[in-house]
Amino acid sequence: DIPGMTIYFMRTDGSQRYALETEDGWDHYANELPVGDYYVFARVTGDESDSGGGYTADVLCGMTCADHSLVPVTIEDGKATREVNITDWYAPAGTFPLP
Repeated sequence: DIPGMTIYFMRTDGSQRYALETEDGWDHYANELPVGDYYVFARVTGDESDSGGGYTADVLCGMTCADHSLVPVTIEDGKATREVNITDWYAPAGTFPLP
């Protein structure tokens, strides 16, 4: 089961952060963002710990390389960005810049 969560989209320079609230069971999401480069990470609804999930290098290597560094996602004007899967929930607490 996929829990509800808050997905964060943070500019890679840290200057802005956007959030999207999801509900239990959502298996995809969409959000309109200004053009730019972002890191994408999330926290399960109701979880106040420093743990979360992210779109990381480990996601890109099939969850076999244990590299929890966030991967930049480029948002282009008028184009959909797909396959930004927040599936790295194995990073140590404090890895992602959760608010």
